[in-house]
Amino acid sequence: MKTSSTGPAKLPLSRSKAWACAGTNLLLWPGLGTTMARRWHGLVQMGVSAAGVVMVLIGFAGYFARYYDTLERPGWGDAYANVAVGGAALFALTWFWALISSLFILRSAVRPPPRLA
Repeated sequence: MKTSSTGPAKLPLSRSKAWACAGTNLLLWPGLGTTMARRWHGLVQMGVSAAGVVMVLIGFAGYFARYYDTLERPGWGDAYANVAVGGAALFALTWFWALISSLFILRSAVRPPPRLA
């Protein structure tokens, strides 16, 4: 009797599931498709992309709050504007990481066998 367990076997992805994962990864939320493809770094992608979105929201909220307080445009040297630009850059970096992950997911998918007549 076996006393240890290695977990469930990792089945290869079909082409349709791989395309669904890639589409989810690139169009919905970077990292979600990678997680659907059973790759652990998808969780890191989701966290980093969420942090980027939160940074953009905080930056915009602070920027516009300062604008409506003073009725002057704060300018791009403002700390809140820098947070928003940094968050957008972080999200873009994560999206490119998700693009690369999607390409690897598509390459690792099992092709269906040819139809014999």
